[in-house]
Amino acid sequence: MLIAIRADGSQDIGLGHLYRSSVVATELMNRGHDVTILTRTPSYAGHVAAEDVMIKSLPAENEQSTVTDWIKSNDVKAIVTDLYEIDIGYQRQLGETGSAVIVVLDDTPSRIRADVVVNPNVYAPKLEYNWEGDEPTWCLGSKYILLREPFSTFASKYRPFPRNVDNIVVTMGGVDRENRSPVVLRALDRFDLHTTVIIGPGFNTSEEIRATAAQCSRPVTILEDPEDLPQYFVQADLAICTLGTTAYELLATRTPIIGIPDNETPMPEALDELDAAIVLAHTPTVRDVSAGVTRVLEDTELRRQLWRVGGQLVTGGGASNVVNAIEASTDP
Repeated sequence: MLIAIRADGSQDIGLGHLYRSSVVATELMNRGHDVTILTRTPSYAGHVAAEDVMIKSLPAENEQSTVTDWIKSNDVKAIVTDLYEIDIGYQRQLGETGSAVIVVLDDTPSRIRADVVVNPNVYAPKLEYNWEGDEPTWCLGSKYILLREPFSTFASKYRPFPRNVDNIVVTMGGVDRENRSPVVLRALDRFDLHTTVIIGPGFNTSEEIRATAAQCSRPVTILEDPEDLPQYFVQADLAICTLGTTAYELLATRTPIIGIPDNETPMPEALDELDAAIVLAHTPTVRDVSAGVTRVLEDTELRRQLWRVGGQLVTGGGASNVVNAIEASTDP
């Protein structure tokens, strides 16, 4: 059957929605379904999605009528939305097409109308949700974390505790909206570590990052959107990252995390309460980053706790669990 996914990604909003959507799309295709991503950002969608996924570009105006008309004319069985702008009015219109509506979100909007609600965040089960119509199927919490391969596979494998910290990876996800990478690099230059900086596909600050790295006295490797990104996570003894999709990928590889909040979700507080990350300020200074790194380097038991919790939180079956719910929602 044909499944549609509505998602965008850009420098302004990040690529997390598209990465999650691509995970769902891949699992659906592995089960024999056809998938089309409906998006206003086709270049980013094409970069993130698997080659076999069809991509339909949407207009800036009259989007809702374009989407609903396309769903009706193509006999779409389910529409998955992963975009904050899909409010309850939009959800009602999607439901009127006869397709099952699956809403992927990170927060608790005022009201939801959907067949399935997916909030794949560790804090999701504690939130309160309001809905209209029939109560949706709930897919809440770490059981539904959507990980790309091979992160999903890594999550089910044991990784020995890194007793020493020699290699650190710095990754702000697909974009670095607040330009934090140079600040982190300057902070790390006081430590005897090898630093690898990942420049994501949506970065517009790569020149400043390279200039900062050139001024560092410690070794720095800069990689632009590497295909073997998971291997760099596995090889790292410590990571500094923004607390979004990338943080879940690092938890899957059991890499101890120093995290920087990147949006208004409860994720920083939740990871802090779970002892799953050392959480810095939203806009950390060089001193803030240095203090966080010093704390982790000097406390082996703290690092062990961060390593242990990663293996407990992320188990790798999220995509399968979400697609099970999608398929069930289309049963007559």
